[in-house]
Amino acid sequence: MKLFTKALFLLTMACFPLSDAFAANIGNATYGVYTETYEGIKYGVANPGDVDGGYIGAGGVAIGNTSDDVVVSTEGSKCLKAIVNGNGGWWSQFGDVGQVETDMSAYSGGSIDFMVKTSTDIIIKLEWTGGSNEKKINADLGVPLDNYWHHVSTSLASFTGIDLQKIKVPAGFHTVWDTTQGTYWIDNVAWKKSTAGSVSITLKNISDDLTTNQISWSNVTLGSTVTWKAADQYIELGLTYYAPVWGIQIYTDNKAADANPQYSGSGNPAGLIDTIATTKRLPICWRMVDVSTDTLTVRQTPDYHLYSQELANTYYCWLFMQDRNTAGFADAADSVTVWDMRGMHYSEGQWGGAVSPNYIYLGADFTDAVTPRTYTTGKLTIELFYE
Repeated sequence: MKLFTKALFLLTMACFPLSDAFAANIGNATYGVYTETYEGIKYGVANPGDVDGGYIGAGGVAIGNTSDDVVVSTEGSKCLKAIVNGNGGWWSQFGDVGQVETDMSAYSGGSIDFMVKTSTDIIIKLEWTGGSNEKKINADLGVPLDNYWHHVSTSLASFTGIDLQKIKVPAGFHTVWDTTQGTYWIDNVAWKKSTAGSVSITLKNISDDLTTNQISWSNVTLGSTVTWKAADQYIELGLTYYAPVWGIQIYTDNKAADANPQYSGSGNPAGLIDTIATTKRLPICWRMVDVSTDTLTVRQTPDYHLYSQELANTYYCWLFMQDRNTAGFADAADSVTVWDMRGMHYSEGQWGGAVSPNYIYLGADFTDAVTPRTYTTGKLTIELFYE
């Protein structure tokens, strides 16, 4: 695993004496043709069977509707399953059956990437005003026909004669002409610029959505029966990055050499550290959502799951923050990953497609807080990783 980019934020919760108060699209690096992760232009089509990143224009092929089987799909919860029941050349097409022309010249020098699973050779075709070009995924691109998922990336320029200013079909798939029947699966189809793209990380106030540089908690009363409370800020994540395997993770690093305060206890270091008694800490948690909100609560079940009072107490939408020195910590583990090619990590063990931007909210447990004290961490890390 390689770490691509990193951002650090200062989290602080100040305790004052006697007060009990505590302070997509064209121009981006990726164009989603058929994907639940990246946005694309919405081509107008005769058969808009899917709205998660590119409508489906179908001609001559029996399409078994998009599958919700996460074992079958490679990102999000859906993939395209095409069943060919007649002589070859039947096809499934992304784009406009009525042939709407789109200027895609911003992707000059880039590639088209997709995931495919098949036991028979199939063709990928691009169409533009005045022409088209196609490639066999096995004979031309070397994809094994073994009924396992494979990632394919091929240069847009390799499609002979392509006119990027007049693209009509950004991707179409069909069996070769001498094939009478077969089934193939397609997923995560995207045009990719020659650049890798980027991740934007912005800290904002919940109250006014203005950008800020510090996370804090206010209006916390010590001794209250409500032990957990959401922070006053949230983190907005924007993504134009694309790779076959990628993710964004979050954690604290309170035992790092440059951590201030540096946790000196023997237990789990994750959370906000007492600046005086550095063996003490307050646990924190995170929640990933696709819509920003100003109504959030954090509650804990007797068996140590976290949920929101506004939602069901069996829907564990908050996850405990880990530290780099938490027992069992591992880069790219589900427990620290907020977003990857499967979608956003919106509750324990559940992932779903959501286009950029997405939002991280934070909470803290004040059960063991005392006053006057300051609890803080300067080592909250957000990283994009890829393989």
